[in-house]
Amino acid sequence: METDYLDFLQNIEFAVAEVYKDNPDLRDPDVIKAYDRLVKFYNRKKKRMPELESSLTGNSVKVFEAVQTMCEWRRKKEPGETVELDGFEGIGNDVPIVAVIRCLEKLNKSAEFWHKKDGVRGYLNFVSNFV
Repeated sequence: METDYLDFLQNIEFAVAEVYKDNPDLRDPDVIKAYDRLVKFYNRKKKRMPELESSLTGNSVKVFEAVQTMCEWRRKKEPGETVELDGFEGIGNDVPIVAVIRCLEKLNKSAEFWHKKDGVRGYLNFVSNFV
């Protein structure tokens, strides 16, 4: 499924790379926490459950917000659902929520892999080389 959404995966990683560029103290654990929270957020949204209060802090919040904005731009909306995002136009509204969740899970696994392989900024350095 994720291979059908390579452009979406790249959109998300671009958002993370932009946060890293603006916050050089960002670390892989910040990204992993944000991805984990986003998976929970979209699972609850899929089930039409209320949003939980976030326990994220610092750079994890910045990553969460940047990636959530990208996901909301691309996520297929339910009939009658509107999301206003300043400055985002174009190909949005095309990724089903199930695919959003699967892609976030895939990126979370990638972040964990590169973090274990190359250290505290292994994932961030990997992503920065490709976006």
